[in-house]
Amino acid sequence: MRTVPCGHAHICIPTHAGYSGVVADDRVQRLAQLCARHGVTVLYAYGSRAPQALRWLHRDGALAAGASDLDLAVSGGIGRRFSLAEKVAVASALSELFEFEA
Repeated sequence: MRTVPCGHAHICIPTHAGYSGVVADDRVQRLAQLCARHGVTVLYAYGSRAPQALRWLHRDGALAAGASDLDLAVSGGIGRRFSLAEKVAVASALSELFEFEA
């Protein structure tokens, strides 16, 4: 698992994602602000699109629409439970941030 510090949160992406370049500051900043705004302390990218998400974060590729979705999970820390409204808000914000390019 590769962990990228992102403000007060961490982005966790499987090590098989295969990229170890420098993170693009503007994308990390936007993601850090999103996490802080919604109380997210850890963001996990997993599944078949995790490598593409990591490359996008590093500005080494676009998130193109594909046959599968981008699997993300969030944590607010030990004992933190998101309400339904908070889950919808986080999902919506992540969807906008990781907007797929047609």
